[in-house]
Amino acid sequence: MFIDINDIGEGSLEFDQTLTLTRVRDDNPDLLEPPNVRVRGTITAGPTRGRPAEGASLDGRLEGPLRLRCCRCLEPFEQPVEAEFHLTLRSEAPEVEDPDHRIDTSETGFFEIEEGQVELDAVATEQVFLNLPQKPLCSGSCAGLCPTCGINRNRLECDCREETVDPRLQALRRIRDEMDPPRGRKRSRNES
Repeated sequence: MFIDINDIGEGSLEFDQTLTLTRVRDDNPDLLEPPNVRVRGTITAGPTRGRPAEGASLDGRLEGPLRLRCCRCLEPFEQPVEAEFHLTLRSEAPEVEDPDHRIDTSETGFFEIEEGQVELDAVATEQVFLNLPQKPLCSGSCAGLCPTCGINRNRLECDCREETVDPRLQALRRIRDEMDPPRGRKRSRNES
């Protein structure tokens, strides 16, 4: 959905839309389906100075459920996303001469628009990406999959033993085994 800032004049416009963000799903394998989010807020046009889009701002709120896949157990789960945001709208990105330029805090909070039109889908997509967890977990106590047999340890228990020994410590294990005889066997005088 597009909102034309040129039609606002120097006033403001409130919006409340429910959007299906297919691009978010295409770019993120942890999302199981395109999220349906509600985005609402106000676009306030600034003093025009001949360029209506310059100085405009967008204050909004995004909310909706995300269907994600847990990175430990691979089970689907739903996580709500809620984000408030303030964006300054501008027609073009700032010119950067240095290719190694780092973005500082004075450059954050801007959203680039074309021909005075705000694309709400693009704003909502950006906000969903900013609020996605890096490692989606169904719960903080998720036990994940057994690395040996692959069973979901949240649902079932397995008999696999997770005994991994650093190969550099194998020499110490042999020395320990030589010093401690197996149970049930007594050391002979020659072993002492």
